[in-house]
Amino acid sequence: MAPPSETVGAWLSRLPLDPRVAAEMAHFRDGGRGPLSQGYRDAAAGRLRERVTRRVVAGVAAIHEEGCAEGVSVEYPGSGFLETSDPDAKLQERFEDSFVVSEMTACYLLEDPDLPGLLATYTSPEFRMEAQDRIERIWPEDGLSCVHTGGVAMLLDPTTACNQLTTLEAAAIVSEHSQVVAGGGGDGLQTVYFKESVKTFVPIPGGMALHYVNYTRSVTLSGLKKRLGRGRIAESATGQAELLREKLAQGGS
Repeated sequence: MAPPSETVGAWLSRLPLDPRVAAEMAHFRDGGRGPLSQGYRDAAAGRLRERVTRRVVAGVAAIHEEGCAEGVSVEYPGSGFLETSDPDAKLQERFEDSFVVSEMTACYLLEDPDLPGLLATYTSPEFRMEAQDRIERIWPEDGLSCVHTGGVAMLLDPTTACNQLTTLEAAAIVSEHSQVVAGGGGDGLQTVYFKESVKTFVPIPGGMALHYVNYTRSVTLSGLKKRLGRGRIAESATGQAELLREKLAQGGS
């Protein structure tokens, strides 16, 4: 049987790139400049999928080979990290400089974990709304999962975004891939130009591990917003992991 990291890596590599991902990037403007070129947007969508996949594979492999080590990281990779080019270099620089990459691993002691049940619990609207008080509504629309999220003072306006969800269930791993394909904007809403995340559960000796990776580009971030955002994002990820721990202690899935 292939190790879990190979299973999830092969699955992510086979997922088609939805053309709506590149279309969402076309909404980005900076002053009088924009949109980003079609060639750049198509290349960026592919490069971002590659980076998401590498992060997931590396994270799951580390859990499998080295043991589960809890931690949260929040990074701003900065302009140039996609290693592709737009004719308007300044526009590309402004677009890439406000990407946020977050990654989390959490470890749980649990006898005979039901991985599909745990993923279903962790990704359910009820759990997400309890774990993230900014989420005000989650609803299905045209085969997508749509989320309205309240704003954060000095950091982010409210957002409404619809995600394409795909799930992997294999012998020793379950995972959900989520990709924004409609990012809203207008009427006081912040546009989500890009968002791709993967939530994964794998068994470990005596329990199971949760691994989460998220790449996002929404609001343009100043230095102050980056400092404020780092703590808020890490706190949110940790809070979700701890709420799941509480549910498990209460006899949840």
